[in-house]
Amino acid sequence: MQLDDLDIADDLPLLSHTQQQMQEKTTSVAAVSAAVAFNIHKAKNTISKNLLWERTNQVPDEEEIKEEALEMDRTNIEERTQLYHKARPQRRRGIPKNTLRQDKYEKNE
Repeated sequence: MQLDDLDIADDLPLLSHTQQQMQEKTTSVAAVSAAVAFNIHKAKNTISKNLLWERTNQVPDEEEIKEEALEMDRTNIEERTQLYHKARPQRRRGIPKNTLRQDKYEKNE
């Protein structure tokens, strides 16, 4: 058995040789976990780049670091812009209704 045959289902490693074996194991684990009121989330887990670099003892490229910093800056700018526009709603244009000036005009008629 090779390392790429290792499949993970909710932090539970399931070793299998074929896709059919993997499906059978996942189905049986799902049935047992449903009986015990556990939930199985079948979404794929992602690993952060920093954790991957630590585990593989690799240093990221300068370009990769700059790219990540630029992405963080873009995200911060977008968030600030959204907060700014949410905090300051647009003013209505034109003459507002029921103003003091209109009241005076109506009284004079």
